[in-house]
Amino acid sequence: MKGECMNKCSILFMDDHVNDKTAVAVIDAIEALKAEGYDVETAEKMSEAIDAFYRKFFKVFVLDIDMGDVRDILEGRGTKVADLYKSLDNNSLVIMYSAMGNANDAFLVANRHVFGYVCKAESNAIKKLVSIVQAAEKQESADFLIPESMDRGRVLVTLGKSPRLDKEKVTAAVKAAGSFETTFCSLDNLLKEVKKPDVVAGMVLTSEFETKESEMLKLEKLCSVQPAPQVILGCEARDELCPSIFSLINCHPFRLLDTFSDSLYQNITLAVKDAARLYGGRETFRAEPEYVRRVADKIDWKTLDESLMPSSEDLLDETSRDFQKEE
Repeated sequence: MKGECMNKCSILFMDDHVNDKTAVAVIDAIEALKAEGYDVETAEKMSEAIDAFYRKFFKVFVLDIDMGDVRDILEGRGTKVADLYKSLDNNSLVIMYSAMGNANDAFLVANRHVFGYVCKAESNAIKKLVSIVQAAEKQESADFLIPESMDRGRVLVTLGKSPRLDKEKVTAAVKAAGSFETTFCSLDNLLKEVKKPDVVAGMVLTSEFETKESEMLKLEKLCSVQPAPQVILGCEARDELCPSIFSLINCHPFRLLDTFSDSLYQNITLAVKDAARLYGGRETFRAEPEYVRRVADKIDWKTLDESLMPSSEDLLDETSRDFQKEE
């Protein structure tokens, strides 16, 4: 029955409004997940979410981005928690659920390979969140696939309309990555050619992607060929383009590049190098000691442990309730 825990996966839901009954998008989302039978635990602070990671196994993490409405030992945005989770366990299934995420946040979590992104402001946000959680629940822990590391071959490139995108510069950027040939083609032809064994990577660059379902389905189909080859997508990291950027994240590209960046062509070179190095394999993220220490040092673990322990009043109330039950 819905509403009861049906041995479904455990979910950690981090949001600074989990205790705010007026935050409809948050409270209703939690209730919707519970109604589907999920075991949902909440964290109001980033420090609590990090502590929960070590305390219990969660299959899925639903994370807010703007965590500034509650004072916390750990400062920053929810993307920091997503980054840490993926560094500590590459199989972490992270779904961003936020109303305040900007384009830079979106690009950051896309390149950390989060499982999904849902904007709270969407009319069907809760339904979409439940759907993505259901997909994540079915996700098996990915096997470690040993990459083949391609040192030559073709990079298929589709260029959209943008005065900033130059064919010669793209070709030069690809060539700087190794002995790779650039083949420009339409998206439809890219889809036809991408599975050929000499293709090192598929790349689609434009100023902005259309949000039409038919276009997104093509990009989803393209990304589904990964990891052989990997797929690189690029558009301008502008906040007004966030709806389409969020949709791109849910396509799960290997890399999402900012085509408005002054470092675009250097980033293309790096992305192609990584795609060739990890051809047929799965990208893993290492927990950088310096980063983990920097995060951990900001947490007063003693204070955190004390804050998570029930107060003496709570213990007395619990004892009283237990005594009344026995009577």
